[in-house]
Amino acid sequence: MSLRLFDDFNNSHIKDMSKKPSTMDNDDDSEPEGVMPRPDLLWEDTLLHGRTLQALNQMRKDKHFCDVTLQIDKQDFPAHRAVLAAASPYLLELFTSRSDRPTRKEEEGVTGVIYELNGGFNKEALEILIEYAYTARLTVPARSIRTVFLAAIRLRMERASHECAKFLADHINVETCLELRNMPGITKLTDLVNKVDSYIQSNFGSIQESRGMMALPRICIEVLHNTKVDIEAAKSEPLCQLALDWIHIQWLEDEKLTLDSMTTKRHLLYVGRENKLEDCKGIEEGSPNDSEIIQDYKKTNQKQLPRQMKKIRRHSSMKPAKPRELLYSRHINQDEEKTGDVIEEWKMIACSNLDDKTILGLVTVDGLLAVVSIIQRLYRPTTPDMTQPILTAAAGLTLALANGSRKNSKGTSPTMSRPPSEESDLYDPLPNMASPRCAVGTCQLDGKLIVCGGYDRGECLNNVDAFSLESNSWSAMPRMSSKRGRFDTAVLNGVIYAVAGSNGHSEQHTAEKFNPETGKWTSIVNLPFPVANIGLCSLNGSIYCIGGTYGQSGSKNCFKLAADESKWERIAPLQLGRSQAGVASFQGKIWVVGGCDAWNPVASVEVYDPDSNSWKLGPPMTTPRRGCGIINKNGLLYVIGGSDGTKSLCTVEIYDPRMNLWTSGPNMTSCRANVSANLVDDRIWAVGGFSGKNFLSTIEYLDPVRDEWTTYIARNPTPKASRGSPFTVEQVAEDDLTPVNLEESRSFQTVLGQAKIMNNVEPSEKRVTIAEDPPESNGGEEENVCPQ
Repeated sequence: MSLRLFDDFNNSHIKDMSKKPSTMDNDDDSEPEGVMPRPDLLWEDTLLHGRTLQALNQMRKDKHFCDVTLQIDKQDFPAHRAVLAAASPYLLELFTSRSDRPTRKEEEGVTGVIYELNGGFNKEALEILIEYAYTARLTVPARSIRTVFLAAIRLRMERASHECAKFLADHINVETCLELRNMPGITKLTDLVNKVDSYIQSNFGSIQESRGMMALPRICIEVLHNTKVDIEAAKSEPLCQLALDWIHIQWLEDEKLTLDSMTTKRHLLYVGRENKLEDCKGIEEGSPNDSEIIQDYKKTNQKQLPRQMKKIRRHSSMKPAKPRELLYSRHINQDEEKTGDVIEEWKMIACSNLDDKTILGLVTVDGLLAVVSIIQRLYRPTTPDMTQPILTAAAGLTLALANGSRKNSKGTSPTMSRPPSEESDLYDPLPNMASPRCAVGTCQLDGKLIVCGGYDRGECLNNVDAFSLESNSWSAMPRMSSKRGRFDTAVLNGVIYAVAGSNGHSEQHTAEKFNPETGKWTSIVNLPFPVANIGLCSLNGSIYCIGGTYGQSGSKNCFKLAADESKWERIAPLQLGRSQAGVASFQGKIWVVGGCDAWNPVASVEVYDPDSNSWKLGPPMTTPRRGCGIINKNGLLYVIGGSDGTKSLCTVEIYDPRMNLWTSGPNMTSCRANVSANLVDDRIWAVGGFSGKNFLSTIEYLDPVRDEWTTYIARNPTPKASRGSPFTVEQVAEDDLTPVNLEESRSFQTVLGQAKIMNNVEPSEKRVTIAEDPPESNGGEEENVCPQ
């Protein structure tokens, strides 16, 4: 076809020339006198470019005059070197460069030089862009927009890449925005980046629940604060920016650091004096700021000597330290323009508060999208500051309060904890159970905490007691028909179920239930075999029995009580046989955390889906533990106490499904292994257990306001005599004030901080005195109270 076009042109040209008189023999080129000179011919053929490209494209398809071939995975794309070089600066450099040239070979008379392009090019995208180079028309299927965009950036075909970027930006949505923002080379397109970032910021609430957000690498950071006021005042954006700055510094100091390695480690930080985040690994052992939390953190993340900065990926301008108000001031202008050099590879794009302590941020780390999860924690060191007065029970010190405040001889006002309820006037200690016991079964019924059975150091029990928050007292309920320890209870439709366990001599397979309408315990169908240390929960109108001790190892067997309670139906077995595990229903599934396979505690988690009747592994806890309590509250999963195989634990771990992350919660006031936990009146209660030395008769709860564990509860404004109460109130003189530091005493902080004087009290002062006798005796041995 192309040859015929040229033949037609030549023939017509020869015919026209034959009709004109020849002037070749006329040596005089001058115009005749009196004749006007002929004007120059100026004509623009607007069709030539298009027809030429069309002809060249047809030649390419017919493989005529092709002098270069691009090859991807053995697929050839023949073309004309000049056309490709004119359309792509990348290919121009490739064709003209004599160094670092890709594999090439000559094929005489076929398609010329072959260039193998195996560096991430997509075959379909390359074919589309070659067609565009010849036709100036870009036709891209919707499924290939992203790959064509990336190939156009790689080939430096700017007009094509900008058009693809415009299309992507015009069709951005919650599911595609993160993928678009994370594409390589996008930072060169400033307008597109700004548009995508603006969309993410405006829709971050929806984006953070998307699959794309969940799939991004996640760097987990815990930030310690000295006071709850600091937590409440901290702004999300400045704190997230400080976290990114800290990550950037680690990146520059360690050439081997990768995004993956940062996501696998726990990062425990605090706000330093220069308003920068510092790693708690730098806190010296035995210093006033040291604690068990810091020591555990150092063990999990082995301290490494700082490496020399052998390679710095980017140079950034040194910025002055941020003023403290940038982090804590409530009046900071969040819209203030940032100064200094902006490095797009390190950018905080968006952030939000998931709750009053949790911040979720979307950032770029060395040009790659990542999620930063920040958990803010109230922190009080284990080792008190010896330069401050210290409050201890043995010292028999008194706290003097005047109009709700406390002053020392110098007239200063030391910091005082605020009471959990501003309407409360005095606080009573929680009464102990009738006897110390562990491995009990607990549940909530009619707003009361029900404690069933357990082991009291000598035998298993069938006692059932109810604790009333209103009266702050215990009352007896009808006893179970069998003595049970190391068992579990659950409530379904207002009925308490108690299943399996040990009677003190052997494991049991019996089960029973308590109906509050009849006030009696009645037997139900037995399990197929005896088992102890099980987990019991209710889900979707059924009672489930999970795992337990079977012989010398943990059991994989799981059962569901039939609707007519005629039998226990087997369900899919656990992947790991485990006993003493925490079992709870959570988000429509059954979660099994920790436990032990034989005697060694595990940190693994399994999740049961009743729809598919299958188990899958969940996110593991940070600490292996057995004999722990477990509670589902406000969309979070709390795991409380237990034993790590060497000691009883007072620690708490909290799982947040929004971040798919376990974080540390506030420590209990006592270490408790084989502890039982339940939720009553929006409070998580820990009941009994083993401290490592003694069986415990005490209970405590997690105050939902102060987010601290306490063994005291607010009482009515009218004082009542309480037998065994460790408090007496008496008048004291103004000069009988004793300066004490409440912040340094964790065990008594809640008690003393919760004292408040009524507004109608006379200006004379009142004293709250710690009684000489503690509410519980441990047979001369000091109870193992865990530091906070």
